[in-house]
Amino acid sequence: MPAPPPLDPVVVVGVAFWTFVAIAVIGSLWREFAVKREREKTIRALIEKNPQLDPAMLREMLRHQSRMTPEGLLVGGAVTLAGGIGLAAMGFFVSPAEGPSAFYPLLGVGCLAASIGIALLVVGQLMRKRAAEAEAAHEAFERS
Repeated sequence: MPAPPPLDPVVVVGVAFWTFVAIAVIGSLWREFAVKREREKTIRALIEKNPQLDPAMLREMLRHQSRMTPEGLLVGGAVTLAGGIGLAAMGFFVSPAEGPSAFYPLLGVGCLAASIGIALLVVGQLMRKRAAEAEAAHEAFERS
């Protein structure tokens, strides 16, 4: 019986990377579900103890607690944009040693990352603007 072929390191690294990605995604989804479940348990317990719950407090508790803030999107966009520019620059500097075939793939990946970074920056600015408008409308409503 012949010996099995040795494992290709590229395959092992690829499987390990995608396993890590899958675990991170599943863990994030599970955490979000657990937080939502605990929030609902707390609200049920409060309603059982006090049927005349303050609507403002209930609204605040039911409000979706998003971890995505305009500031977080702006920081993520800046980092991703810088990473994209860095990948494109790396393609330029690696191409003399590896040949011109190394430049275009890295340039493409850099452009992809940079475009994602730009999109995050735009969305962060839009969310910041929308939050300022909502705050102004809320203050106007409270004054009247």
